[in-house]
Amino acid sequence: MTLLVLLMSYATPSWANPHYDPSKKINQLALTMALVKQNYINPIDDDSIAEKAIKGLLSELDPHSAYLDVNDYSMLQDSTAGQITGIGVEVTIDNGLIKVIAPLDNSPAKRAGIRNGDFITHINGTLVVDIGFTEAISRIKGQSGTQVELTIVTPGNSAPRTVTVTRELIKAPSTESAMLTPSIGYLKISYFGTPTASEAKSAVRQLLKKNPKISGLVIDLRNNPGGILESAVEITDLFLDKNKIGYGRTITTAKERNNKVMQNFRSETTDITNNLPLAVVINSGSASGSEIMAAALKDHKRAVIVGEPSFGKGSIQTLMPLSDDTAIKITTGFYYSPAGHVVQKNGVQPDVTAPEMVLAKSSPLEIREDDYLNAIPDYKKPSNQTSSSLESDIVKKYGFEVYQAINTLQSQQRKLRCS
Repeated sequence: MTLLVLLMSYATPSWANPHYDPSKKINQLALTMALVKQNYINPIDDDSIAEKAIKGLLSELDPHSAYLDVNDYSMLQDSTAGQITGIGVEVTIDNGLIKVIAPLDNSPAKRAGIRNGDFITHINGTLVVDIGFTEAISRIKGQSGTQVELTIVTPGNSAPRTVTVTRELIKAPSTESAMLTPSIGYLKISYFGTPTASEAKSAVRQLLKKNPKISGLVIDLRNNPGGILESAVEITDLFLDKNKIGYGRTITTAKERNNKVMQNFRSETTDITNNLPLAVVINSGSASGSEIMAAALKDHKRAVIVGEPSFGKGSIQTLMPLSDDTAIKITTGFYYSPAGHVVQKNGVQPDVTAPEMVLAKSSPLEIREDDYLNAIPDYKKPSNQTSSSLESDIVKKYGFEVYQAINTLQSQQRKLRCS
């Protein structure tokens, strides 16, 4: 493709004064905006030029800083309240392409088979690198009921695939609870929204009330992309006793540039479970608030962490309104764990590694008994449900990582009984 560049001279804008210094970047910005208005092939007004300039500035800072227009600002407010319109996926930018951090549970993206680690290369046939991250995100979003065509590349697979996803308004609870075994409970936290803390507290209390012999709890933070910091801190505090933990009762510390402490979030309550053994499950889709929670419970030796290293998003985005319906979101600092570990880029490392199990040439649900690490030799099964079939059900429904978390809790309990 040949690029034709027309070289021409132009008159100095009338607003330029005798002291105008063209070497100053701020003057170059003003001059660029003036030249665009005067010479761009399509007419463009001052407000549109300024808005594009703001978008460009913020998109060049880092993947998480952005300008929020009327629609973006409204969507952000809806998402923190548990209502999301779109395909329901948390993303970042990687080498000019959109990388999926995690699809939200019960979202169109998840139903379409989009997974954490996937790359979105094209949107409605347009290459992402040609339009930039901010514009790409804008094109993925849209009104409920409309469709968007995405080209997906999964690392390790040579052939890309195209999926058509229907956008919708997602109103889903951010927590889910169940009993995995007669003695092991389960709490999944999909994201940290405004109602999540009360939902989690209610779910845990119900589990404890209905199952008085419960001896352990699995907290599932896989593919949890984060959300509201205060919500993540409040939920983490449910499982900490302020009178029994160290590090100055710290849950997480937020530090701005120059390493100055912006805020120190501390435990303010007692443990809602009365020190019930915990296993927290994470994977590469666990980011931000879920990493804060996992890191705090790990540092305070309150839980064993099972799964894969987390995503590594430990940066702080501060929302700064520009008007009643627009705002900017910029990175202003980093989060630190109670022991002072940096979450950004490093993520949270599991105590027990349990990578997500994906079987080649088969559905992830088509799991055979001999795939298990502790497979029981062939024998005539009794009429009631066996231990191995219970294990099979857990792996099929919740994944190998949760199965490994159960084994970890049961192993700890056996050691306690023997000591």
